[in-house]
Amino acid sequence: MTSVFLSYARADDEPFARRLHDDLTESGLDVWFDREDMPGRGVTFLQEIREAINERDRFVLVVGSSAMTSDYVEAEWRHALEMGKPVNPVLRLGDYPLLPDELKLLDAPDFRSDADYEARLETLVR
Repeated sequence: MTSVFLSYARADDEPFARRLHDDLTESGLDVWFDREDMPGRGVTFLQEIREAINERDRFVLVVGSSAMTSDYVEAEWRHALEMGKPVNPVLRLGDYPLLPDELKLLDAPDFRSDADYEARLETLVR
């Protein structure tokens, strides 16, 4: 089973992140989601996040203005890149110029319209 780390900023659109988590899980992926998977095993927050990223096959980044200005989210996607994890940004809020230079050349499905959600989800799962 493919495992995924789901990164997002709560201030952007947490209900969307929850929906994406649920739908990716329903599609057969093992999805790490902070609201369910932060066990607090006595390690620092950042160490816990790094370990979770290291244990996953892929990294999905929900892009919005808060995510792109969050030091935590940046540390997450940078760590994923350093570990050689495939990173899949998904655009939820804002426009493509929000993507940092390191992620601009990656395929980033457009999830801004709920009307296109199912088609975009299918592409992301593939």
